[in-house]
Amino acid sequence: MKLKTFAIVVLLFACSCEVSKKQSNKSGKSVFFVPIPIAKFNAFQSPCVHVGIEGKTFLLKLDLGFQGDITIAKETIDCIASKRFIKERSMYGVRGKEYKKKSYRIPKLKIGTMAFSPPMLQEENCEFLRDAEFLQNGGGSTFREEEGRLGWTLFCQTNLLVDIQNSQIAFCDSLDTLKKEGYVVEGWIKTPLFLERGLVEFKANTPTGPLLCILDTGTTWNILNAGLTSEKS
Repeated sequence: MKLKTFAIVVLLFACSCEVSKKQSNKSGKSVFFVPIPIAKFNAFQSPCVHVGIEGKTFLLKLDLGFQGDITIAKETIDCIASKRFIKERSMYGVRGKEYKKKSYRIPKLKIGTMAFSPPMLQEENCEFLRDAEFLQNGGGSTFREEEGRLGWTLFCQTNLLVDIQNSQIAFCDSLDTLKKEGYVVEGWIKTPLFLERGLVEFKANTPTGPLLCILDTGTTWNILNAGLTSEKS
């Protein structure tokens, strides 16, 4: 069951991006709104979108808890001819194991009419992902239809709207443009995002005190799945 319970704006500040069919307002600034349909919600209810590289289309999970631009499964990455090897590094998962991961640079990738260049492409380690799963009743690993992930650093120079209620993400230049597209933004609440630790974090107030939370569209369950109410303090 798709969890269509929230619509959030993520304003992030790695790669340059460009969009075709830009318009300009009277001040000469570019004005754009580029909606991208969510292709599907995977078995863990994370949103997935189609991404173009070298004329090929990949189904990738939007994972804002991942510090990186893009990962693609090791079994698929060899079909990308333009990748340039950068380095191999070790990483450690939640079970304390060491994993190897190769990094590459590619000229660009496209999400709809948005082009991002030159992003860093990482080799997805499937063993790392399997070891990070905690399943009830000792169930087996869930098959992943998606071929990789998009991380938060890819969107550092654009405004990203994650609109789960309407099954889409969108890129835009400003809140004014969102208003013209029919979004009622007056009731939205903004909060600082903290990127210092390599994560997208924000502070949340709870009955037991403040919490530092991670903004992570790759999680199965989180506080945004709960019912929302507006409270003034």
